[in-house]
Amino acid sequence: MNDRTCADINLHLSLQGLGLRPEEVLMIGVTGNDVGFADKLDEYDKLSDNPYGWRELPGYNAFFARQGEVEALGRRLADCGDVNFEFKDREGKPVFEFEHGTRTDMFGSNQYAFEKDGEKMSFTEYSLREAIEHYGAEPASIHIKLAAAIQGHNFVKHFDGREKMEEHIPGWYDDGFVKNISNPTWQSGDPMKLEDTWHADSRGMIIRDIKGAMSKS
Repeated sequence: MNDRTCADINLHLSLQGLGLRPEEVLMIGVTGNDVGFADKLDEYDKLSDNPYGWRELPGYNAFFARQGEVEALGRRLADCGDVNFEFKDREGKPVFEFEHGTRTDMFGSNQYAFEKDGEKMSFTEYSLREAIEHYGAEPASIHIKLAAAIQGHNFVKHFDGREKMEEHIPGWYDDGFVKNISNPTWQSGDPMKLEDTWHADSRGMIIRDIKGAMSKS
């Protein structure tokens, strides 16, 4: 039994409970910051069949599909956020999407790691712009729902230096999304102690990115 067997068995049982056949399901591995589209599945060389019957595609923290292109679209998440998009393509067909909001694709505004048309931006805005371009979507038809997100008191961090903080959550402090709970008077430039408790506001950052993406779409 490998490390994934238990999770696969649980998923298989869950699909049975939902009345879904495994071959109807496409599981997206949220293991990278690519943006994927169901109408391009034939082009993705990492697509594979799980021994329990469903298809798997790793490497996509955002994935879009028109209604009817896949029967069920799934992903496994842990201490992250789940953002759901819905809009219509150029022909008026419904498109659904999820974004995996996670520490490794969320950055402070001075550290944005994604770029389109020469503009630095959040991953949320980047994936949404990619989708608008791909589907010819009308921005006014876009609906976004934050389905789940970890809260700061459950996203506890410890750092022994500002450099370590910036390596782990770049730009979060400057944008006000990480706070020293054990020493509220701490200011930038003060010594950092490993025993200090920091709460990282992942939920707040996801909401910031959603609002920013919608204001520019």
